[in-house]
Amino acid sequence: AFNLSSADTSHVADVLIGTVNETKATVEGLSTAFNFAGPAAAAAGLKFNDLSALIGVLSNQGIKFSTIGTSIRTILTNLVAPSSKAKEVFKQLGIPLAELNPLTNDIVKVFERLKAAGFGTSEALQAFGARGAFAIATVVRNAAAIEDLRKRTDEFGLAVEAADKRQESVSAQF
Repeated sequence: AFNLSSADTSHVADVLIGTVNETKATVEGLSTAFNFAGPAAAAAGLKFNDLSALIGVLSNQGIKFSTIGTSIRTILTNLVAPSSKAKEVFKQLGIPLAELNPLTNDIVKVFERLKAAGFGTSEALQAFGARGAFAIATVVRNAAAIEDLRKRTDEFGLAVEAADKRQESVSAQF
């Protein structure tokens, strides 16, 4: 879904290991959430590490991974093609739709823009309905944490470092 090649394997491993190490996410949970949200995220222009960071931050809220995946899919779908209710909420907040489309804007910047405009739980319910309200309110409130996690999991060598630590602990047992 993200047009990744075999050359991207170490980067993907770094992102996954970093997300698991830095959040309450598990590899199995990431897999579940990616299955639900991956195609929508790729279609909305997100990168692999963008989606991983969103999943990680939402996992810290104790949400089930299948719910995380469907919530992210709902959020992205409504940002790319907002419903009439969402358009009205964004208009009331004074946010042009062009500033909220993840196809043309960084997803964290979209969340920061919503936060700066005063987008909260009430607006989330109106714009995204019950299914996506909690998740969008959470990611808007935690935009800085998403950006931080995205940067930290994008570091080169996390997978190698984790493997070395695992090897050291195995060696120490013998």
